[in-house]
Amino acid sequence: MATEGRRSKRITPATVLSGVALFVALSGAAVALPGQNTVNSGDIIDQSVKARDLKTASVKADEISDGIQPRSNSVVVNGGINENGAYTVEQVTASCQPGEELISGSGHWTNNANEELFLQEVVLNHATEQVTVRGGNDTDNNRTLHAVAHCIQA
Repeated sequence: MATEGRRSKRITPATVLSGVALFVALSGAAVALPGQNTVNSGDIIDQSVKARDLKTASVKADEISDGIQPRSNSVVVNGGINENGAYTVEQVTASCQPGEELISGSGHWTNNANEELFLQEVVLNHATEQVTVRGGNDTDNNRTLHAVAHCIQA
C-alpha cells in the first residue's frame, strides 16, 4: 500500500532550529539599546540617520521652542533728512541672561513699508552670549532698531 499524500507529523531538527532562530530574532531587538526611550551617539553608525528617519520622532517643535527665550533690546535711530543718502547708523546689543546660552540672533526695525532703512550686520558673540545689530536710517523720522538674542538654558 502506498503512503503517497500522507505527511509525517514528526518534528524534525530543522523545525526546532527554525523556531529557536525566530524566537532569538524577535527577542533580540528588545535588548539592542540600553535605557528607556533613549538613543546615544554610540548606538548609531555615523551618517546613517537621515531627516526622513526623524520626522516621526516624539519630540515636537513646540516642545523644543518652549525652552528658547527671546531677549531683546532697542535703540531709537534719528532719521536725518529724508532719503538724501546720509544714513544715521547706530547699533544695539541684546544679551542672554546668566545661565543661558546664545543659540541665534536677529535684528529688525519698527517701521512703515518702503522706508529708507537697512540692517548692516547682525553679529553673534558666543563668548559674551550677545547679539549686536547695526542698522541705518534715512527716513526723516526716528525709527527703532531692535536686536534679539535667542537663548536657551545652559
